[in-house]
Amino acid sequence: MVPSLARADAQFFEVLRQNAQFGTSGRSVAGWHVDFEEVADGPLAVLRESDRTPTIAVRINDAFGDLRAEYRKDTAWLLAELARAVDLRIIATGRWQRRLVRQYREHLPAVSEQCSAGLSENNITQRVETARDVLDPDGRKVRILHQLADEASETLSYTELYALHQTTKGAVRQCLTTSDDSLAELGLVETFSRMGENGNAVELLAAGRNLLDRLDSEIGRQQRLEAVVSESGNPSDDSRVSPPAREGRHRPTAEAEACCAERGGGSGGGAGAAPDRHRLPFHHQVRSAARHRYAAAAGSGTDGGITLVDHPIGVKDDRGEPHWYYDHEADRLLVGGEYDDPMQWWVCIALALANARTFRHVLTPDRFESGKLGDLLANHADLLRNSRCLGYLKDADATAEDYTDALLEAAEDLSELTQDLHRENYEDCNRFRADILREAQGLAGTIVHLLDLADVDVVREARIPRFSRDFGKNQQADLAETLSVGASIQSRYGESTAYRQLLESREDKRESAIPPTVDADDPFGELIGSFVVVGKSVDQLADPLRRRLSNREIHEDAPEFSVPIPVEEAPDRSQTAQAVQVMCRQKSIRPTRAATSMLAALTGTPYDAARALHNLASETKAPGRTLRLDEVRYGLSALKPTRLLSEMGKPALSKIVHARSGMVSRLSSLPVSCLRWGNQPSRRSFTRC
Repeated sequence: MVPSLARADAQFFEVLRQNAQFGTSGRSVAGWHVDFEEVADGPLAVLRESDRTPTIAVRINDAFGDLRAEYRKDTAWLLAELARAVDLRIIATGRWQRRLVRQYREHLPAVSEQCSAGLSENNITQRVETARDVLDPDGRKVRILHQLADEASETLSYTELYALHQTTKGAVRQCLTTSDDSLAELGLVETFSRMGENGNAVELLAAGRNLLDRLDSEIGRQQRLEAVVSESGNPSDDSRVSPPAREGRHRPTAEAEACCAERGGGSGGGAGAAPDRHRLPFHHQVRSAARHRYAAAAGSGTDGGITLVDHPIGVKDDRGEPHWYYDHEADRLLVGGEYDDPMQWWVCIALALANARTFRHVLTPDRFESGKLGDLLANHADLLRNSRCLGYLKDADATAEDYTDALLEAAEDLSELTQDLHRENYEDCNRFRADILREAQGLAGTIVHLLDLADVDVVREARIPRFSRDFGKNQQADLAETLSVGASIQSRYGESTAYRQLLESREDKRESAIPPTVDADDPFGELIGSFVVVGKSVDQLADPLRRRLSNREIHEDAPEFSVPIPVEEAPDRSQTAQAVQVMCRQKSIRPTRAATSMLAALTGTPYDAARALHNLASETKAPGRTLRLDEVRYGLSALKPTRLLSEMGKPALSKIVHARSGMVSRLSSLPVSCLRWGNQPSRRSFTRC
C-alpha cells in the first residue's frame, strides 16, 4: 500500500518518479512489470485522491506515428487514464495536434478543437534555437526572412514573394505554411488576409528578426547578401525603377537636394544642415504600413486633436517613402511618413492620400455616387468648391470617374514639381519650395475633406526618429507652424473649411467662399480625424504647438467661430486600450480588462502595447475567445527590456520585469504547441490549452 501523498513531499515526488517509468520496455525502478489496468488502479488512483495535482508533459512526434497501431491505441488509453489523475499536456506540432484530434478522438474523448494563440508558443529564444537547427542559412526560407526584414513594414504580399523567387507558387507556400518546418510553424512569421488588397500577406515576427540577428553574428551579413539576390526573380511591375503610373511614386523631395541651403517652405532638414541624398532612392513608393504600427497610431490618435507620443523609432531605408493602411472594418485610413521638413512631409501625406489604392479601396465609385458625398457631387458641386474648398473639381457635370482622374493627375503633377526641384528647374528655390508645399497641403486637404464627407476616419502620422538629437528651436517652430496650418486646412465648421473662413490672407479667395451660419450656442468647429507625432522626446513640442494653435492671426472679417484643437502629450489607458482593441481584432481574439490593464501599466506607449501583441499568433480554432494574461506576458517578453516601465527611468527595474515576463514554465516554452487534458476525477475530459 502506498502511503498518503499528503504526508511527505519526498514520498509524493518518489511516486511521481516511479510513475514516469510505467509503460517502458524495461523493468521499472520498482522492480516489476505491470498491466495498464494495474497502473490505473494503483499509483494513478492514489494521485487522483491526492489534494496536489502535478503537471506531466508527453511529447508526440513522428516516432509515435512509427509505432504499430495497437501500441498507439494502448498509449492513447494510458494517456487518457493519466489525464484523470494529473494535469497532462501533450506536446506536439500543429500537424500532430490535428492528427490526434482527427484519428484518436475515440481513444482521447472530449478533445476540444480550441487552440491557444499564445500559451502554446515557444518563447522567442527557444524558437530561434529550433529554427537555427532546422533552417539552412543560405536556403530560401532564410532569404524570405531577409526580404521581409528589408521592408519598412516587415510585410510582403504573397504576390510580391512569388515575384521575388524563381520557383513555383507551391514552393513558396511550402516555405511559408505547408511544410512541417515552415516559417509559420516555427513561429518566425505570420500570414494574414488583406481584405481587397493583394490577397494574403506575410509579416515578420520577433523570433524571425532575432534569428536574422543571430545569423548576422554567426555568419556575417555580407556572405548571405549574394544568396538573397542570387535568384533573378519573375518579371514584376512592382519595380522601384519603373513604377506603374499613379501609384504614388515620386522623385526625391526638397530635403534631398543640395540646391537649398537657405530656408524655404521649411528649414530643409531636421538639423538645419545642407540636404543630401542619405536614405533617398531615386524613386519613392507608397508602402503599406505594418499592422501593429497602424494599430498603435490609431490607438494613440485623439479624435479632433494632435497627439505627441514619446516613443523611440528607427529610421526608414527610404526616408521619403510614404506609408498607407486602410482598416476596412473600422473604415479608418492611416497615412504618414518620416518627417524632415514641412514640404517633404506634406508631399508624403498628399501622395499617400491621393494614391491609386485610396480610390480602389476607400473612395470607391460607390462612395462617390451615394450618400452625402454623392448628393453634393451630383447636385451641388459649387458648394463643394466654395464651402469645403475642394480643388480640381469642375463647376458642372462632375462625375466620380472624372473627379478621381483629376485627383490622380494632381498627384502626378505634384510629383513632377519635385522632379523640377531636383533638376533645379526654377528661378527661386525658396519660392518654388513654398509653391510645392502649398500644392501638397491643398491636395491633402481636398482628400481629407472628401474622406470626411464619405464618413471615413483618417489618421495622419509624422514619424521623427531624430527629434531628440537634431531638432532645435527653429525646427520645432517649423513643425508647430506646419501642423497648425495643415490642421486649419483640414478642419471645418459645418460644411465650411476653417482655414478659408478664418485665416485666408488672399481677399479674392475669402470673397469666393460661402460664409457659414454660426450657431451662437455652438460656435466651435472641429479638426477632421487626428494627427499623431511619434519620436523620442517629441513631447517637448507640446508648448510651442499649443502656443501656435492658440495664436493664429484671424482676419478681421472672419465669422465668429473657432476650432479648438487639443494637444495630448502622454497617451493614457484609454488610448492603449484602443490600440489593444485593434490588435486583438487582427488576431481574432477579444481583450479583457485585466489584459488591457497589464499592458497599459507595463508598456510606455500604445506603440509598445501593439508591438507586444503583434507577436501572438492569430486565433484560427476558436476566434473570438478572450486574451489571456499568459499571452500578454509572452508578448511583453518580445519587447526590448527598456520599453517596459520606460517612464520610470529605471533600466534595472525594466530588465527585472522583462525577465519575469519571459519566465514561462518549461512546458509552455517548448518549441511546439500543446494539448492539455484537464484533471476530472469523475470522467475523462480533455481540453486544448
